Amino acid sequence: MAKPLIIVIEGIGDVVQKYYLEPLRREKKNRKKDVQVVFADNARYWRNVRKLSVKMKRCVSDITKWATYIDKSTPEGRRHYRKLVADIVLIATPEYTHTHTI
Repeated sequence: MAKPLIIVIEGIGDVVQKYYLEPLRREKKNRKKDVQVVFADNARYWRNVRKLSVKMKRCVSDITKWATYIDKSTPEGRRHYRKLVADIVLIATPEYTHTHTI
């Protein structure tokens, strides 16, 4: 069996929710084991903002039904993130989060 195409999306905010989720969900459904979708995000930017937290937690719950979610704000998430070897990376986060030291 061939190695799956690994697509990593940096961020889970409005742009991702509006433009990326459904096309990637369809691609995953159509290609099944030929593609792996990973959403990498840093929940510390939204975790303690009540209204935003509710929206983002709902998004994470939906994502984890068909893709992988990595929270880079946790030690476990950072370990998992360091091991990622992506074929495609889509950066959909505010510019102040583009550079992140892990």
